[in-house]
Amino acid sequence: MLLKFKMELKIEKKDHKQLVERMEIEAKSTSKTTPNNIEVQEAIASELKKDKELVVVKHIYPEFGSDQQKIIVYVYDSIDAKKKFEKLGKKALEKIKKAEAAAAEAKAAEEKATKEAEKPAEAPAEEKKENKEEKAEEPEKEKKEEPKAEEKKEEKKEEVKEEK
Repeated sequence: MLLKFKMELKIEKKDHKQLVERMEIEAKSTSKTTPNNIEVQEAIASELKKDKELVVVKHIYPEFGSDQQKIIVYVYDSIDAKKKFEKLGKKALEKIKKAEAAAAEAKAAEEKATKEAEKPAEAPAEEKKENKEEKAEEPEKEKKEEPKAEEKKEEKKEEVKEEK
């Protein structure tokens, strides 16, 4: 059972930095426990009436022996500005790479399905002929390789005999 404690949030300082397209906020919160980043993010977003994806919690400093915390938050003007100035962690980068790989695989599978649907009915017959020819060539290659392996074994046996 999750217990949510009431958090009071008071914004002490707002400073808009146009060059980096963000607002830097210092706030104080009062709660029995130190709030996590998600709780602070939602509280600041609702307070400023911004999308919570634009809010980045930088630091939460609890005061020892007190129920107050100092919070430093950046609120970006746009998602593009956030992507430009915020670094992503290893886990976030891995998640993005996995999503891109899955999207690429899905796209490749879709393209393959459309190409197969577009091929005329004669093409599969030609492919079958080619496959039969390839299969006929494979046993010949295997036969050629087998004597070589046997010859190597015999050579090793002869070397061992000569060393004795």
